Amino acid sequence: MRARLIAESELAARTRELQRVNLELERANADLESYASVMSHDLQSPMRVLRYTLDDLDAASMGATPDAREKIGKLRQLSQRMTGMLSALLDYASITRKSDAIAPVDTAAVVRTIVATIDGPSGLLIDITGTWPVVNTMAAPLDLVLRNLIENAVKHHDRPTGRVGISAVAEPAQLIVTVADDGPGIAPEHRDVAFLPFRKLGPHQDKPGQGMGLALVRRTVEAAGGTIRVDSPAPAARGTTFTVHWPIR
Repeated sequence: MRARLIAESELAARTRELQRVNLELERANADLESYASVMSHDLQSPMRVLRYTLDDLDAASMGATPDAREKIGKLRQLSQRMTGMLSALLDYASITRKSDAIAPVDTAAVVRTIVATIDGPSGLLIDITGTWPVVNTMAAPLDLVLRNLIENAVKHHDRPTGRVGISAVAEPAQLIVTVADDGPGIAPEHRDVAFLPFRKLGPHQDKPGQGMGLALVRRTVEAAGGTIRVDSPAPAARGTTFTVHWPIR
């Protein structure tokens, strides 16, 4: 009897601790979304003024020197980048609030559709293997995760030929998805920050995009109750593998 009471007491204590942690996480997510929303709202107005001013400058610079017009063009590019970053920040902050209905999802159809719409080098093979069943899950978040991981592998491949392998293993409570490439890999000093917002790694600073893809992926996976990790043998060898444990019903 005494052992049972101790076990029940420990279970109750752990339950209370889990509830406390969940509550703190909910508050942190709410604070992040509120902060991002306020910051975006406060910045959107001056950004609009900047865009209108650049339009006026552009119209008035027809007789300006090539150097002046080039600088106006660079300012416009920076303005567009800032607008994109604000939009990406709002998307990142609001992921935990978004909830899709759980319904049967044909994962094979999802991954085939994604691969069919990706524009990669003709010499880059995208290979789909494994078991892709129909599962009960949220379709849009799963699509976001797969699309970003596959596009990331294609975009950052540094050779005209290569391979991106996408595979899945179905278990009773989860779908384990791996996206592996034979690209340049991720150096050890970059792996800890790979999933942080607005991060472009190593030689990819000049690539298009906001550097939010992997951050959105991790936040989406964790909001769904799953996990994600990255493995890479770089710099000793090439390649990167992302492994996602995606919960299914």
